[in-house]
Amino acid sequence: MTRKSNVNSTEATFSTASLPDHPGKDHVGGKLDAFGLKGPNGLHNCVILEPLGRSFEELLIMAELNQDEHHPKPSVYDPTVWSAKFLREVCRQIILALDFLHQNQIMHRDMQPGNVLLALTYDIHSMTEAEIEQDLWDVDNLPQDAEARDPSHQPSVANQSFGLEWQKMNFKRSFFSLNIMKRLDGEPLRKGDPIYIVGPTSLRDRLTFDPPADFKVILNDLESFCCFEDCNDGQITYPIDKADIWALAVMLCRIVTLTPFFSADSADSGESDEDVKQETEDLNLVYIIERVGPLPKDLRSHWPNAAKYVNQSVELLNPDPVDPQETVNGDLHHAVQLARPLNMSDREATIFKSMIKDTLQYDPSKRPKTTELLKHPWFTTNDIEHERRPAPPRRKYVVVRGGSDTSSSSSSEAKSLPDSPTLEPKEA
Repeated sequence: MTRKSNVNSTEATFSTASLPDHPGKDHVGGKLDAFGLKGPNGLHNCVILEPLGRSFEELLIMAELNQDEHHPKPSVYDPTVWSAKFLREVCRQIILALDFLHQNQIMHRDMQPGNVLLALTYDIHSMTEAEIEQDLWDVDNLPQDAEARDPSHQPSVANQSFGLEWQKMNFKRSFFSLNIMKRLDGEPLRKGDPIYIVGPTSLRDRLTFDPPADFKVILNDLESFCCFEDCNDGQITYPIDKADIWALAVMLCRIVTLTPFFSADSADSGESDEDVKQETEDLNLVYIIERVGPLPKDLRSHWPNAAKYVNQSVELLNPDPVDPQETVNGDLHHAVQLARPLNMSDREATIFKSMIKDTLQYDPSKRPKTTELLKHPWFTTNDIEHERRPAPPRRKYVVVRGGSDTSSSSSSEAKSLPDSPTLEPKEA
């Protein structure tokens, strides 16, 4: 690709507003404003983004763990909740957003479920601050005082003088998002410095999973964006956008199957032990080989511990036996066949697998472009047949808790997949 990006690096990092219109533009998070905040650790650049709902990382973990404080728990295999139709449209919108970036010579560089968020299905600007806070609270833990509990009795947002009971409850709700402020130079905080910071909390998107015709997902994380010419240090010989394509395929496979593509802890999980990090990298390569097939022989020389795991043909020395009721090992066909949505027919599963297999090419130059993916039969075939199948047996899996799909759970213990997810039920 020789055409230069329409934006410079700074603009690509923070805004896409100046880019040409494209169907995927509405599916990429945009900057509303930016400012600098001076604090104990210097100037902190702040970017104001549009209000959004839950990330797909949250949805996937909730569906996998079956933890929900607020709503009944429909079956994870209920096609009206986690349906093939819903997931196909989610994947199409994600690819559309990435196509918009690639058409403008911008890489995303962090394609993972935590960076795909649901757009709100209501007008948040019509709500008061108190109503927004109450919407996030567990209804069983609201303030007991009737006046404190009713947002209509609260002072106007402009006044900002909410009752003490309300403030205490809001602080309690934010407890697990609090982080103690520390100075980078190790010095104690000065008078007037904030003593804690509060992490983000997802807004209620109120999305039902039927889904509505106008539901929308947003590809976010503007800080990871990078122009093609700035991403290449001169050593990359393949089309630079193809790195995004591999990560895209891993993410789509997990979204559709609720199954982690890899099952080893992330090599960048913060462990200081270099041996542990190397073992993690080795296991991730083993899982890739299990899913996709043997690595190209020319890559074997770049794997320091290859002799421990593969032969000269880069085939696994000790492959794990495939359990017909488990998806943490076995090839891509096995994983999709077992973990596909209940109403995904054999025909559609085959078409979906073909798209993922074509995308997970070891040779980057052979991976399809986003424009080609949008034309794949999984999105263009109108008569993909849906059939209701018996619910598959309870399967074992390893929960992915990290921010990237190249990581997996912090625990190596396999857990049973619950019978139901934590998705909001369809409203009556």
